[in-house]
Order: sequence, then C-alpha cells, then structure tokens
Amino acid sequence: MSKQSKILFNIIMVLAIICLTVATVPKTLQEDTFYMVKVGEYICQNGMHVIDERIEPFAWVDGLIYTYPHWLLDVTFYQIHRVFDFMGIYIFTLLIGIITYILIYFTNLKVCKNHLISAIITLVAIFTLAGFIAARAQIITFLCLVLEILFIEKFLETGHKRWAIGLILDPILLANCHAALFPIYFVVFLPYIAEWVWAYIFNRKNYYEERCKRVEKKIEKFQYKIEKGGDKGALEAKISIQQSILKELKEKYKEAEEKQNVKDKFRNKDRKIIIERNKYLKWLIVIFVICIFTGLLTPIKDIPYTYMWKSIEGNTMDFISEHQPVVLINDYNLFIILAVIVIFIFSNKVKLKLSDLFMLMGMTVLSLISYKQFPIFFICAMCPVNKMITMWRDTRKLEKAQEKEYIVNLNKEELENTNYDEIAETLADSDVSEKKRKKNQTKNGLERAKKIINKIPSKILTVKGSIYIILITIIISLLGYRYIVGTDLIDKSNYPVAAADWMLENLDVKNIKLFNDFNYGSYLLYRGIPVFIDGRADVYDPVFNGRSDDSYLAYMLGSSLQLWYEDVFFTYNITHVITYVNSNLNQVMERGISYNMIYNDGTFVIYEINMQLLIDQGIIKVDDAQNQSQTADQTIEDTTEAATE
Repeated sequence: MSKQSKILFNIIMVLAIICLTVATVPKTLQEDTFYMVKVGEYICQNGMHVIDERIEPFAWVDGLIYTYPHWLLDVTFYQIHRVFDFMGIYIFTLLIGIITYILIYFTNLKVCKNHLISAIITLVAIFTLAGFIAARAQIITFLCLVLEILFIEKFLETGHKRWAIGLILDPILLANCHAALFPIYFVVFLPYIAEWVWAYIFNRKNYYEERCKRVEKKIEKFQYKIEKGGDKGALEAKISIQQSILKELKEKYKEAEEKQNVKDKFRNKDRKIIIERNKYLKWLIVIFVICIFTGLLTPIKDIPYTYMWKSIEGNTMDFISEHQPVVLINDYNLFIILAVIVIFIFSNKVKLKLSDLFMLMGMTVLSLISYKQFPIFFICAMCPVNKMITMWRDTRKLEKAQEKEYIVNLNKEELENTNYDEIAETLADSDVSEKKRKKNQTKNGLERAKKIINKIPSKILTVKGSIYIILITIIISLLGYRYIVGTDLIDKSNYPVAAADWMLENLDVKNIKLFNDFNYGSYLLYRGIPVFIDGRADVYDPVFNGRSDDSYLAYMLGSSLQLWYEDVFFTYNITHVITYVNSNLNQVMERGISYNMIYNDGTFVIYEINMQLLIDQGIIKVDDAQNQSQTADQTIEDTTEAATE
C-alpha cells in the first residue's frame, strides 16, 4: 500500500468512526450522570475541603461519608452542564467515544502495521462497546487503558522517553477521574513483567549476562577508588578476585549461549509460545514502580489504592447486576470473541508471545468475573488478537509463495527430463485444451471469491471507491441514528421526572424521610431531594463509612421483601415512600390502610406512612421505639451475616 493510499484509508476510517459512534452510542443518560453533576456542583460551591472531610450532603441517613472517587470528572460534568445542560454532556460523551475508537484504530495500526485488520477490529469495537460508552467515569478508564497499551507497546519497540512520560501521566488522570479502577492500570503491566521474569529465570544465558555486568561494575568501582588514592594493595586484591569470578562467569555464559543457540535453532520453529526478553523491559519495571506513587497526586488521599479492595470486601457488588459473573452462553459478544481467540491459539500457523498469552488469560478471567469488565477485556485483548490474525495471514501468504516456488522448481526438473514426443502425442489425443482448462478453473466459485476479496483494498483506495464507502457509512449511520434521535436524554419511564416536580411543589422535602429505589436515587438527589439510597453504593456500605448499621443491605432486602419492609420503615422512621407502580413493594403497600397514596402517575407512586397507626393497629408491636429499633437493627445484622456466609 502506497503512502497516499495509507493516508486516504486513515481518513476514511476516521470519518467512519465519527459517523458510526454517533449512530451507536445511546443518547439516554444513565443514573451515574445525575449524581456526578450534583457532586461537581457541591464541590464548586463549597470548595475542595469537602473532599478532604469526606462530607456526604445528599442522603438524609446519618453517619454517612463520601470518598469522591471521580471528583475531577464530576467537576467537569457540572461545568459542562452549567453551560450546555445535559445535551452538552451527551456531546462530551460522544467526543470521548470518538477519541477512544480512533485511538483503538491507531494503536492497532502502530502495533501490528496492518490497516485492514486494524480497521476490522475497530469496527467490532464500535458495535460491541457502544452500550458502555456513557456519561460515567468508566469512559475515562477506557481512554486511559487504550493509551496505556499504545505507550507500553511503543516504548518496548523504540525505548523513546515520550512514551515513558505518557505512561507516568496516564495514571494521574485515571486516579482523579475514576479511582475505583486505578489498580487495573497496573494489571496491564503484569503480563510484560511476567514474560521478562520467565525469560530471566529459565534462560541461563540472560542470567550469566546480568551477573557479568554486575561484576564488571564492581571492578570499575575498585579501579576508580585506586585512581582517587585508595588502598592500592587491598583494592587490587579485590579486583583480582572479581576478575577470576568474571572469567568463570564468561565461560559459563559462553556455554549457556551455545546451548541456547541450539535450542533456538531446533526448537523455536516448532514452539507455539515465543519468549522474548526485551531490552527496554527493565525500564518498564522502573516506570511501573514510579506509577504506583502517582495515586498520591490526588486530593482523595488513599482512595485510589483502597477503593477496589473495599468494594470487593463489602456487599454492594453482590446485588448490582453489572458486577455479577457472566453466563457465557448469554453474552454472545464475549462468547464469539473468545471462540475466535481459541481458534487462532490452536492454529498451527500462529505463534504467540508469552506476554500476549498471559494478557489473554488474565483478561478472560476478569471478563468472566464481572460483566462490567468486558470493555477492559476487549481493549487489552485487541492487540494480541490483531497479532495472531496478522501472523496467520502472513503465514498463509508465505506458504502459498513457497508452494508456487516449489511447483516452479518441480516443473523445471520435469522439463529437463521430458520426452517431448510423448507430450505431443498426449496433447493431440486430449479433448481438453489448456485454454479450456483455465476457463474451467476460473469458474470455480472459491477462486473467484478470493480474487474479489484481494481486489477490495485497491478498489476502496480509489477516489470513486472512497466516495462509495463514505456514502455507505453515512447511510448506515443515519439508519442507526434514527432510533437514537427520537429518544429523550432523561427516560421518564425510568426516572421520576413528574413525581420529583410534584414532591418539590407539595412536600417539604428537606423535612421528610423518603424511602426510594436504588436505580433512580441519583435523579432525586440531582433535583435536590434528600434520598435514602442512590447509585453511589459505596456511600452506604459499612466497609466505607464504618457504621454498624447497613442501610444498603436494609434497602436491598426490604425492597425485595426478603426482610419485612415495615421493620425497615420503622428502624429508619420512614415518612414517605416512592416506588415503581409495578414493583413488588407497591403490590403489598397498596393493600395497607396505613399507607396513604398521595401521588400516582401510572409509572411511579408515592405513599405517606402513618407510623402511629401501624403501631396502634398492632401491625408493628413495640414496647417502646428504642426496643423496636434495636430489634430491626439486629434483624438486618443477622441477615447481613447470613448473606455473607
């Protein structure tokens, strides 16, 4: 492919990425966006000290703290919302998505040097990751991880300092925009470091080479001390000892080198796994250590280091659907990608670097642990998959070239020993001429398909072909965007827009204790209504706030009726309840005479609770409020222990 053709191909791909991103990224905002805007507003209006003090201003439950794990993105969202409202945040999300996909394309291109395969992988990314590109902190994580893969691969290839600087700056952005996934940044380093350690341990040549370098440095150090006027006799004795050690090591190195050369000559051709010890990997380990301390360059203190482990230790991940393990047969995107990986791994035309194998294995396990980790799996697996496909394609080409060369040589040998009189007689007697034989071969469907496929790149990279491709991309994008353009930024079937308006007009929201659902709590706090729970699960988890009372688990068990909901209402002195009309909780509450339905719009319903009437009717039997509260607390605590077990 000529330089002009490459530039034209890249321009077409960038335009295609822009069009397809706009056509596939959902317009409707998710629950995280609402609380992020409100948190950003709170930081801007009250100052950075709220982060240091970990103040939680939006929930009415006492004793809660908030760690502000993505404070910088919260502030960014608020500033965009203040000027451009939610449409501005949607456009910002599209821009980040477009930049991420463009980086995916050029990362694959830089690493594997194949335009067509890089383009295919990018198009697959656009359609499989579309649902994950949303106005949430994870979009910055995806961007940082793509940059990390690019920086690592280019640093190992060239050793240039600019890639090392990028690797050090990248985690600073991640720690301030999405501290929860800060440790994932270092997981990406591990396959490369593991390959280096493996090569060092099992390749004796490398081991002796390193030891020789250390001894030579010691000798240089002793010689320098002699020049500076040190004890010449003692230092020369030490130099003599080190020189004898060096001589012995060099002999062992030479012996190990000969053995390694034999192994490389006779075994590497048949090896499936390629083990390399890149000369820049030791500097990558230094960068890895430096990056560990970048988590301190943030006002949220130790949160980048502790957030993930506390989340795993707590119980919030047991209930949130996106944190649940993946059932492979139900996730066809992951199933197909894993199937492709397995096919290429077992292909006899593909060899795999040990670091790539470690990367694929580790990220596959991560993707199966949680559905939310699928984009991370895709980003980290894209370059190894690209390398395998490229190697398979190059091997096929090489085999075909060797086969043609063999046939040509064979024909030459046959011609030298041919009896031309016999050939003339054979041709004369044959009913099928050479011309007719070629015509029959051309009619072969498989051969024709191969010829068409081989002509595609050359056809695309003409002016006429480029115009056709751009027009087709625009048409496909418009067909996809017609389903998006009609949707609202705020889905009124999922978020209580009208109900929030009614509460603000008819209730003293600052003096009620509202029991709400997890899925739309973020929208309520965005509207200025204090909530019982919202999408910031860490706020309510005792592992984070240190409280003995687990209001998160109380909500989960009470709303699902696993725990008697009226005990929860009494424990927290709930005065009002908002829930979906079709929820299990509403099916029970609408039959109770102590719950006064004060609002119903067909999607959401609001109840006012007469707690005293519940006590008077004996529905809640208490000697006094303190004893009942303690009983409910103990019930929740027992249920927590049972759920943990």
